[in-house]
Amino acid sequence: MDQPKPGVLLVDDVEANLVALEALLGDMDCELTRAHGGNEALRHMLRREFAVMLLDVQMPEMDGFEVAQHARSNPRTRDVPIIFLTANHEGEQGMLRGYGTGAVDFLWKPLNPDVLRAKVRVFLDLYLGRRRLADEVAAHKRTLSALELANEALRHFTNAASHDLKAPLRTMRGFLSALGEELGERIDPQARDYLQRSLKASERMDSLLDSLLGYARLQRPIALGDVDCAALLGQVKSDLGERIERTRAELVCDALPHVRGDGDRLYQLFLNLIGNALKFRRDGEQPTVSVSATRYGAEWMFCVADNGIGIDAKHRQTVFDAFTRLHSTSSYEGSGLGLAICKQIVEQHHGRIWVESNPGGGSHFYVALPA
Repeated sequence: MDQPKPGVLLVDDVEANLVALEALLGDMDCELTRAHGGNEALRHMLRREFAVMLLDVQMPEMDGFEVAQHARSNPRTRDVPIIFLTANHEGEQGMLRGYGTGAVDFLWKPLNPDVLRAKVRVFLDLYLGRRRLADEVAAHKRTLSALELANEALRHFTNAASHDLKAPLRTMRGFLSALGEELGERIDPQARDYLQRSLKASERMDSLLDSLLGYARLQRPIALGDVDCAALLGQVKSDLGERIERTRAELVCDALPHVRGDGDRLYQLFLNLIGNALKFRRDGEQPTVSVSATRYGAEWMFCVADNGIGIDAKHRQTVFDAFTRLHSTSSYEGSGLGLAICKQIVEQHHGRIWVESNPGGGSHFYVALPA
């Protein structure tokens, strides 16, 4: 639906002057509205929007200055630009009074047609620009509202799907384990291999569902607060205790600062980075993981360094993409979402994340967060 043309309000108590203004502006892409006095002008301004008002100063009953004052006192009309038209060259006091009532310009009669048209054209362009901007803002708000509804629906779906899919997975793992125990040594090697593969596949599916659910939870609004990174890393170390003990890994944490952030998400960030360091270790070598932080200007630079298998330079960017895997699931299990989750968490904190690594030379993951 086409929007109406921008309006120009012409205010003068002399009919001939209104006719002359219409003749000068009639071919411009706007809608001209006449008013023969101040009260009529104010009524028109309450009925519709105007891009600009051309207002005669010398009028009976209510002069142009009074009309401008009334217009400025009403929230619905106070933003309409006013150009005063006057046959008298106003002195300094008159000019100050005019600008004090909200005038944007003065034009003196007899009017210069080119100057008048140029000034009106400027305000028509400004009005159309504001209208386009308002339309774009409204469209963006509608889009954001639709995206929020879609995200909310996705969160509900993910939670429901995760719960509904996890239940049969738990049942399946339970029956598979029971079957293995029941058959014991009677099961032939090939059948036992099938059984173990099925159990591993169900465990991978369970891990993938957990990752998907964690990824979906990141769409919720971030909750900022003071985060003690030393305490947070202590919790990560405790939760990874079984894996650290099993791999005989050494985890070293330097003195770590407090930062402003979402504690749950920063916990997930370091859990994923340290978990990856323990997962991608070199055969026959004790895993060593160190976590440190250094202040650089307005940022804290965290580093999670390991002595693992490393990453080829050509993959340093793609490793942060969702579902990106550099190794087969038979070599290293995982969902391919861990580093994608890390990247999103860091970006939600207005930070940066990158990796420096070489094959066989370990990896250094850097996280820069606002101090």
